[in-house]
Amino acid sequence: MTVDVAATQAGPTADAPSARDTLTPARAWQAARLPLSLAAVVVVVGAVIAVASGGVRGGLLDPEAARVAGGQALARLLQESGVAVTRVPAPTGASGTTTFVPVPDLLDPEVDPSLLVPRAGRTVVIVGSQDALLDRIRTADPGLDVRAIGDVAVERRQPACALPPAAVAGVARAGGVAYSAPAGVGCYASRGRASLIEVNRAGGRLILLGAPDLFINDFLDEDGNAALALGLLSSRPRVEWVYPRADERAGVEGDPDSLVDLLPDVVVLAAVQLVLAAVWAGLWRSRRLGPVVVEALPVIVRAAESVEGRAGLYRAGRARGRAAESLQAAVRHRLAVALGLGVNPAASVLVDAVTSRTTRDSSAVEALLYGQQIPDDAALLRLARDLDILDGEVRTP
Repeated sequence: MTVDVAATQAGPTADAPSARDTLTPARAWQAARLPLSLAAVVVVVGAVIAVASGGVRGGLLDPEAARVAGGQALARLLQESGVAVTRVPAPTGASGTTTFVPVPDLLDPEVDPSLLVPRAGRTVVIVGSQDALLDRIRTADPGLDVRAIGDVAVERRQPACALPPAAVAGVARAGGVAYSAPAGVGCYASRGRASLIEVNRAGGRLILLGAPDLFINDFLDEDGNAALALGLLSSRPRVEWVYPRADERAGVEGDPDSLVDLLPDVVVLAAVQLVLAAVWAGLWRSRRLGPVVVEALPVIVRAAESVEGRAGLYRAGRARGRAAESLQAAVRHRLAVALGLGVNPAASVLVDAVTSRTTRDSSAVEALLYGQQIPDDAALLRLARDLDILDGEVRTP
């Protein structure tokens, strides 16, 4: 019996749309999930950048930084109190000013130390100064005998001194570098080591603080921190906030010197978003394969051509055992269906049924249907011929 395989493999007619052409919710989601995922990544990253943008700008006690460790809150508090705040890259030594040096490490090493020496009408406030800077100040004015004598823990402390700004502020966050000055007034001490010290000299004042904590945005509203900060910095009508910008710094370790540091922040953030989008796309494309999709063949393949093509592949690969198993499986299927045993009967059931329809014994039938050694092409041809004869014997009434 000949079966027209071509008819069964023909694709859908021109008038009837195929399943693959029908837009279903599942197919619509599959097509849209990649662009939607990329859009979601961009939106999330943009939102994070927008929320964090206030904390990205500036560093420790930068007067324009709203981040936790910035100094924007103190700068605005001074301005609201009537004190003019000017950001400068280096001290000018002008009269009638308070020179505020919140981060001594940012100072140009070549700055004239005499500009940090108090004079009539001038106050100098330095935070966290170490011996290197104090040595230069003592060189510029040998009468200023101030020295760093170690470190103390940063914590809430009582002033325990008669300095007016400290007495008004009361408890404040202090500690860090400890100082000694025989002619000075020490406050917020731990075991006799003061972390705030004031020295009056030539009509001016030099104030040293061991830690910047009480000035930063995060702690300014705690205890008497704000009162102490205002008391120390508002004694003059103007504050010179010595904080050079990145392009004004010289000789400071960590200055931008790489290509990435020189790029604008917008370019860096855009590049980060693109990288995240690419990673997301890679993860999406590397997902496991889904179920097999059944599609109509683009061309009609005749049954004989399919058989010849598969036979050629088996021959090229010398897969005689695989070819023999394919022939046996096909005959077993046809015989099981012809004998009414279903599509996958047990081997013993099929062998007994076939034996009853032929003159062969059961061992010969079993060897023919389930096992054969195929050493060469001749043996494969013999097996094909014997299977064909067996099929004819069983199927012929």
